[in-house]
Amino acid sequence: MNLNVKIKFIPVILFFLFILLLSSTTMASNNTDTWSQFHKDVAHTGFSSGEAPDTDKLLWVSDPIWAIPSSSPVIADGKVFVKCGVDHAPDSMSTNPDELRIVTIDEFTGNVISSDEIGLVTPCWSSLCYDNGKIWYGRADALNGGAMVADGKVFDSDGESHHYYCRDAETEEELWNFTVTGVAIGTPAYCEGKVYMTSGPLFSSPGHVYCVDAENGDELWNQTLSYEAGGSPAVSEGVVYATTYDGNLYALDAEDGSILWSETVPSTDVSTTPAIAYGNVYISGGCPGFSTIETYCFDATTHELVWNTSAEDKIGGWTASVAVADGMVFVGKYAEDDYFGYADTYALDAYTGDVVWSYPSGGASPAISDGILFTIGADGRVYAFADPEEVLPSVSIKCNMSDLDFGSLASGERSVVHLNITNAGNSNVTISAEPEEGNTQLYNDSLFLGSNFWNQYSQLISSLNTEEVELVLDVPAGYEGELDQAGESLIFWGEEV
Repeated sequence: MNLNVKIKFIPVILFFLFILLLSSTTMASNNTDTWSQFHKDVAHTGFSSGEAPDTDKLLWVSDPIWAIPSSSPVIADGKVFVKCGVDHAPDSMSTNPDELRIVTIDEFTGNVISSDEIGLVTPCWSSLCYDNGKIWYGRADALNGGAMVADGKVFDSDGESHHYYCRDAETEEELWNFTVTGVAIGTPAYCEGKVYMTSGPLFSSPGHVYCVDAENGDELWNQTLSYEAGGSPAVSEGVVYATTYDGNLYALDAEDGSILWSETVPSTDVSTTPAIAYGNVYISGGCPGFSTIETYCFDATTHELVWNTSAEDKIGGWTASVAVADGMVFVGKYAEDDYFGYADTYALDAYTGDVVWSYPSGGASPAISDGILFTIGADGRVYAFADPEEVLPSVSIKCNMSDLDFGSLASGERSVVHLNITNAGNSNVTISAEPEEGNTQLYNDSLFLGSNFWNQYSQLISSLNTEEVELVLDVPAGYEGELDQAGESLIFWGEEV
C-alpha cells in the first residue's frame, strides 16, 4: 500500500498579555519590516512601512554599553546590533583609532547576547550593517560613513584617503575602488544597479555627489554642491537627496545628476541623511552654540516648506538623521553642551510637525523594526519604545515537505522517514503531535516519532533553529485496515514557551 502522511502546522500561542513584557521569551510583532542597514535600507530612505509607537512607553533600556553617541542601531533576526566602546565612551569627533566592539542585544528584552571586540577603529558615528548572517562595520579608517550591502556586494569608504570601495560579500575580494574629491564621508546608497556617494573637504566647499555603476565602479555622473556633503545620500523614485554643511538640501536627478531643486534652511551645520515618506523630505540640522537647531519637512515635488520645529525647542541636530513611520517623524534633542550625545527622543506628526510624544532620554538617529523604536542616548545606553499591545509572540513552524510518503508497505513491514521542522519565528516553541479526526487505527500502535509513540512526542525548538524528527511507521502483522488510505493527517502543534 502507498500511505501518505500529510503534515499540517497549526501554531497555538498560549500566554497572558499582562506577563508578556516580564517574560524572557523572545517576542515579535506581526510586522517584520526590519531595519538592517543605516537609515533602514540600501537606498537610505529612513522610512518604515510598519507600525511605530504612538506613546512614550519604554519596552526596555539596555545596560550602559558605551554605545557611540550619534550612531544608529540596526535590527535583524530578533537582535539589535550596536557599535560601542570597550570600556569608555569614544570621542565621535576624533580621527584617532579607538578600541571598539559590537554589542548584540535581544530585540525584545534588552538583554545583552554577546560583545565582540573589533580592534582599533575610528570612533565615528557610522552605523553597522547586517546582511545574510554577517555584521559589517566598514573600514577601520572610515569617517562617519559605514558599510552598505546590496546585490552580493559590500560598499564602504576610507574617509580622508578619498576612496569608496566595493567588495564581494562572500569572499571579501575587492572588486573596484573609486577616488573622490575631498573626504569620502557618507555611507553609499544603492538603487537599480547604481551606487551614490558623497564627499567634500571637511567644513569647507565644494561638496560632491557621485553616481557609479555598481558592477565595475565606472563613473556615470557627478554633481558639485555648494559645500561639503557630510551626510549620506538617499534615493527615492528617481531622485537623489543630499544635504550640505552650509544648510542646503538638494534634489538631483538619479539618471544624470542634474539639480532638480535646492532649498536652504536656517540650520547650517547639516551632516544628516534625508528621510523620504508621504511625498515629503525630512531633515534636521544645527549644532549647539553654532547654529539654529530645527527639524524640517519639505514637499518632495514642489520643494515648499511644509513645516519646521521652532528654534526655541532645539529639536534635531547636525548628526540627527530622522526616521519616519506610522505617520510620525522620530528625532532627538541634544544633551546640554553636547555636540554628539542626545538626551531626549521626540515623535512628531509627519504632516504637521506637532509633538506627539517625547521622552527625556535617547534620541540619536532612531531605527524602527517590529513596531519598536530604538535609539541611543548620551549615556551610552540603547532605549527601546513600544506599544505593549503591538508586541506579540511570533510562532512560525516550517517543514521540509508537506507530504511524507512511507512507500508501499505490507502487513508486518516498517518504513522510516526523516522530517526537518524549523522554528522560523522569534519565540521558543514546544512541538507536539496528534492525528486529525478520522481513521487513526494505524497511528494508535504503529506510528513513532523518534523512540516515542506519536502521542508522547514533545520537542523544544528554539527560535530560528531546526530539529530533525524521525517518523517510523511500523505496520503490525495481521493488520487488516485500509492499506491504501491516504486521507490521514498528522497535526504538529507549536506552543510558545
